[in-house]
Amino acid sequence: MGHPKFTDAPVYTASNGAPIFNPNASQRVGTSGPLLLQDFHLIDLLAHFDRERIPERYVPQSPSAPYP
Repeated sequence: MGHPKFTDAPVYTASNGAPIFNPNASQRVGTSGPLLLQDFHLIDLLAHFDRERIPERYVPQSPSAPYP
């Protein structure tokens, strides 16, 4: 494959830098079966999505407890 050039199309990569050729594809059992947990790209996407912080939903901790 060689080194990428500036004229080449951008390459979609996973968090470890491995190129993903079809980012919309997932490993399934059969054609319309359940998703497999061995699909590294799917687990990687879910892990990053789960750790995303949404500032609108952040509730600061109060210094005192509501009940004694």
